[in-house]
Amino acid sequence: MSSKPVEPAARPALVTRAYWLWTISGALIAVYGVAFVIVSLIEGVGGTVALGVFYVAIGGALIAAARRVVSGDSRWRSALAVFTLMLVFLGILGSFLTKGAALPLLFSLIALIGSMMAYRPSSDPWFEDK
Repeated sequence: MSSKPVEPAARPALVTRAYWLWTISGALIAVYGVAFVIVSLIEGVGGTVALGVFYVAIGGALIAAARRVVSGDSRWRSALAVFTLMLVFLGILGSFLTKGAALPLLFSLIALIGSMMAYRPSSDPWFEDK
């Protein structure tokens, strides 16, 4: 009887790609928020600084949730998929209401592609029995 530890199954490539898409999307949203704050402070519009901070928080939350998903927890995969859909919906709504909301919509669509990759049949075994 060997005491060699059982190696976990290799993570599917689609799960790794989904993780990177979520991370890139979160980073882009956070950078957009920082730029939004800087421009708001330069122009002297104090009320919109909160919106930039909101973008930074959303980007950080997206990155943090993506780290949880890559470990194989199916609950976090579902939560991140709903979070991504909500971001896309808010991006669509914001792009109709304001001129500058097209970039966050684009960034959230990148995350949506990651969510779709995480639900492909080749990704499902990674999220089962964990």
